[in-house]
Order: sequence, then structure tokens, then C-alpha cells
Amino acid sequence: EIILRLPVIGHIDDPEFSVGGIILKMIKNILVKAATSPFSLIGSMLGSDENLSRFEFDAGSAELTDAGKAKLDTLVTALYERPNLQLEVAGFADIEKDRQSLISYRFDKQIKTQKFKKMNKKEASAFSVDSVVIEPEKYEKYLKMAYKAGEFKKPKNILGITKNIPVPEMEALILKNIQVTEDDLRSLANERAQAVKDYILGKGKIEPSRLFLIKPQALTPEKVENLRDSRVELSFK
Repeated sequence: EIILRLPVIGHIDDPEFSVGGIILKMIKNILVKAATSPFSLIGSMLGSDENLSRFEFDAGSAELTDAGKAKLDTLVTALYERPNLQLEVAGFADIEKDRQSLISYRFDKQIKTQKFKKMNKKEASAFSVDSVVIEPEKYEKYLKMAYKAGEFKKPKNILGITKNIPVPEMEALILKNIQVTEDDLRSLANERAQAVKDYILGKGKIEPSRLFLIKPQALTPEKVENLRDSRVELSFK
């Protein structure tokens, strides 16, 4: 049973008025939408105007946003009501933005690691390196420690001893020696796809056999206006 609500404005005594023509046009539009944008069609059936095939991520992150989770909740409802649908899940990355974000993350982590190492076992057990907070007044101290720990070439004095250099120069040298490869970006893209799959399965309504992680040939997706390259795309299998 298909219920179509067709608001019509006009005069039924007009010779060109045709209910049949309106219905045929609506059916044609639905078929075209089903073929070209099936996820939008499914969303509209559930009262959502969201495109349920694309999920954006913050640069450098594989953590779902609240908006992404809300869209996935709608998708899970649609999949649950349509048990024959199977999905392919593909992750992508923005080469420049994700790379810069990962470099910044690794830079911060090097500094936080120095403080983490100074914690006693009891303190360390309550923290992860990522959760460590560097107080502004202690930043230079831990930056120097990270700089000394870095395995890269450093300026030396005439005696061959590593020179003390200003904070901006230490920061620049550490950043210069943080490498983010294409493999790192692919791993990030895969983590994003896995995050989407895990969230869907975590709802307990969809069988794992209906979801397939795929590795797209390109690291970056097709450009879509006003949409980040840092995203996951879904397609019907």
C-alpha cells in the first residue's frame, strides 16, 4: 500500500485538469528519485530531509559527531524496516586538512607524553596520554623535554652539545619532523568506516551480514558542494 499526499491548487473544471496525470507525474518523480538518490527517498519516507548516505567527520578524527549519530539512528530505523537491504560502507579522507590535523594531534601528544611519563603509577592509571592537560605555565618545560626526546637532527654548539633554542624554533623543528603518510590517511578513512559500521551494529537491530566494509580506489571522495571530504559514504549492495 502506497499513500501519496498530493496537494493540488487549481480548478477541477479546467479542461486540462487530470488527476491521473498528476499521479503519473508523482510516480515518475518517485522512481527517478529511487534510482538517483535512494537514501534521500528513504529519509523522506521517515520524515527526514537528510541525505542518509554521507556522514561527515571532523578533520583528523574518526569519532562520529552528534549530527552523524542522529542521521544513523534514522538509517537504522529504515534498515530495520527493510530487511532485504544490504549496505557497503566506504571511508574517505581530506588529504590536506586531515594531514594537518594529524600533525597537530601528534605534536600535542609528544608534549603530553612527557608529562604522562612523570606521573606515578597511581596517577597514570587514571589517565590516558590524550586526556593529559598541559598547564600554560608548564608548556615550555614539557616542550623542551619533547624536543630533547625527538629523534631528529638538532642544532649544536661548537662543543657538539645540543643548543638551547627559543620556543618557536623548537616547535617548528618538531612539526617539521612529524610525517603523516598516505597510509596514515587511509587508516583514518578505514577507522571512520568502521565507526559507522560499529554504530549501526551497536543498535542491535541489524545483522552484521548486511554491512560490508569496502576500500575505495581513491583516498578522497567525489567532490560535493558544502560537504567535507572527511566522510563516510554508503551505497546499496
